[in-house]
Amino acid sequence: MSVVAVKKTEKKIKIAADSIMTYGNSQVEKTMKHSKLFEINGMTIGSVGYCYESALLENYCTTHQPNQATEREVINFFIGFNKYLEELGIPKFTNDYLFIYAKTIFYVGAPMLVREVEDFCAIGAGQVEANTALYLGHSPAKAVEVACTLNCFVCSPVVEKEIQL
Repeated sequence: MSVVAVKKTEKKIKIAADSIMTYGNSQVEKTMKHSKLFEINGMTIGSVGYCYESALLENYCTTHQPNQATEREVINFFIGFNKYLEELGIPKFTNDYLFIYAKTIFYVGAPMLVREVEDFCAIGAGQVEANTALYLGHSPAKAVEVACTLNCFVCSPVVEKEIQL
């Protein structure tokens, strides 16, 4: 129940996310720390799915990063993350991620799909609305805003980060 959108131009990468957090069928207080979008150890990551998994990935990233910004190395990074989850008794990752490393964007989908994103991408419950807005030339923040307006499973406020190329 989320949306994360990213767009790459010649000068920068922008990534944005909504702020909905749920527990069962209820929204959680919006005063909680935003866990869908984080920057750590040279990586910027947007996550849709379970908050606990996103928090565990953030913890894993404190001491790990891909060897290179390639699809193969990002796959190897997430294989390592899966091993970390298994050590904690969690079978494998299930979230989808927009993963930015070394100024390169990757879509990472469970169970192990990794593809480089060359222009734009949105993931999550609001991905159709956000991808449409991105296709029409809007920024990731505007794309997430559109998804928040049209999709009942995403919610403002919108959080955005920018990486200069």
